[in-house]
Amino acid sequence: MAAPIDPRRDRNVFQDFFDDFFADPDLDEVGEEAFYIDLQDVMLVGDIMDLDQAPNNRDFEADVQEGWSSERGEGATVNMPFDRETVLNVGEDFPENPQPLDFFRLFVGDEMIDLLVEQTNDYAQRKIDAGNLKPHSRLHRWLPVTLDEMKVFLSLVIATGLVIKPTIEEYWSQDEITSTPFFTKNMSLVRFQAILSHFHLVDNTRANRADPLYKLRPFFTHLRTQFVEVYTPEQDISFDEATCPWKGRLRFRVYNPAKPDKFGIKLYEACEAKSGYVISMDVYQGSTPRTNLCEALQLDEDLGTTTQVVLGLLAFGGLLDKGHRIFMDNYYTSPELFNELYLLNTYACGTVRTSRRGMPEAFKKQKRGADTIKLTQGQTIFRQAEHLLAVKHHDKRDVHMLSTVHLPQHSKLDKVNDNGDPIWKPLCIVDYIKNMGGVDTSDQVIKNYSVLRKTVKWWRKLFFYLFTVAMCNAYFLHRKFAGVSLSHHEFRKLLVRQLISSSPEAPKPVPRGRKAVNPPRRMIGTHRPTYNTATVSAKRQRPQRDCVACNPVRQNRAGFKRKQSAYQCEQCQVTLCIPHCFEVYHTRSDYQRVLGQQMGAAEGGPRDGAGDN
Repeated sequence: MAAPIDPRRDRNVFQDFFDDFFADPDLDEVGEEAFYIDLQDVMLVGDIMDLDQAPNNRDFEADVQEGWSSERGEGATVNMPFDRETVLNVGEDFPENPQPLDFFRLFVGDEMIDLLVEQTNDYAQRKIDAGNLKPHSRLHRWLPVTLDEMKVFLSLVIATGLVIKPTIEEYWSQDEITSTPFFTKNMSLVRFQAILSHFHLVDNTRANRADPLYKLRPFFTHLRTQFVEVYTPEQDISFDEATCPWKGRLRFRVYNPAKPDKFGIKLYEACEAKSGYVISMDVYQGSTPRTNLCEALQLDEDLGTTTQVVLGLLAFGGLLDKGHRIFMDNYYTSPELFNELYLLNTYACGTVRTSRRGMPEAFKKQKRGADTIKLTQGQTIFRQAEHLLAVKHHDKRDVHMLSTVHLPQHSKLDKVNDNGDPIWKPLCIVDYIKNMGGVDTSDQVIKNYSVLRKTVKWWRKLFFYLFTVAMCNAYFLHRKFAGVSLSHHEFRKLLVRQLISSSPEAPKPVPRGRKAVNPPRRMIGTHRPTYNTATVSAKRQRPQRDCVACNPVRQNRAGFKRKQSAYQCEQCQVTLCIPHCFEVYHTRSDYQRVLGQQMGAAEGGPRDGAGDN
């Protein structure tokens, strides 16, 4: 049912504007309808014309009683003008040529990172003080996290979305095929896992456990506030829900088979239609009582849940009473909601379910035996009641729209049908298709380089999802105000580099494993064979002596015939068989093991003692 004009809506807000506009002598020939088109700044693909009615269209008695009519009325021509300037609300210390890190700090600054450092260190210390640590626990080697080290940790988290690998351990792999030196250069795997394991945002002993989001409430509240304060959005807003994937046990987990992530945590989002910037958001918390805004906004307490959700989120984002246009799908759209928004000088357009209370009977599916208004392809009917416009258009199927933004008009598209004739569609559908994708744009950018990982703690996954939302909002603002065109991938890479360079005091990782050992002297330089040097009392001029390479140690020589040679190394002064022992001795650090295995294989079995020294 269309509501009458409510006294809460102060028409004097823009009555003076109307009077001044039509009092201008240069505008005597301008009709009110032309003023509406200019006021709404409708982005049309082609021309517009009045919407034609279907031949079998007629008024139902029930619709007439409720105020719905097929006659054209003034409708939305008295909408409040939108005169907000789209600006970046930052201080004078914001640089003239801002970098990705400057935009990122608008949402996640040093104060918030300090909170992460403080709570992570406190949580780790409480576990250490509690005792009962396992022998191989990382806490035995725990060192407090610093601000710079937390920045490096967050930069590595962002980098995991740029280089996709199946597990965290793979990022520190030394395999020559998959190794990524960037991670090992900036932090060790053990340290990264230690910070991640004890990552915390709030003191559990002081938190309000009645709040389902108490685990990340400070961070969530901070982001919501910053999203609203940092940026003043354009007129067109899209309202929809997003999903943080989560399959584990959680009281307010939802299931939606129509979404790519069927199980997850649902978030309501109001985004700028053009850019995808998230202005206002809230987390669905199941049956948890919500803050009642009816009293603050002077609303009827009997309003539906979805109406309260939309009004509450728009109120928090400062989007009411400013002349914004909200586009939403049929989950939220209803005459009740659109009436309340209109009384708050906010206008809406969206697809609608014909079963909603207050929708015209002409749009509903009639009972068997009753006359129905059937449409063929391209036909359209409408009903108007005061400021509400309801449209039914048939393309491949019936599409039902509700709007307080548009007049009953058609828009010509820039394409033709099979017969070569131009295609016309209702103006509300054209605008809806153009402006409804804000939340989808944000969701797509978030998923492009996702940093989400499998975890047993739902709040940690939601934190990194919100962290990504903040990073994507920074990207949207950089693209709009930095004056430099960067792809999303380049933006994230540059952000990672700048986070690392802004953390000069972060400790560098200690190399794992044994330290490099200098090779022995026998493996350095040039070595030449010569005859063994004869002693003064020697009977032979070229005596033979035991080979130091192929003979077992003395205690293991039982049963083996010793090997002798008349040659020695001129530099090393040790006797060696020519040429094999000489070569192996000067090229292999484990020469005894190699020669022992070769001789054992030649004699039909292993050679005991070979390789011992």
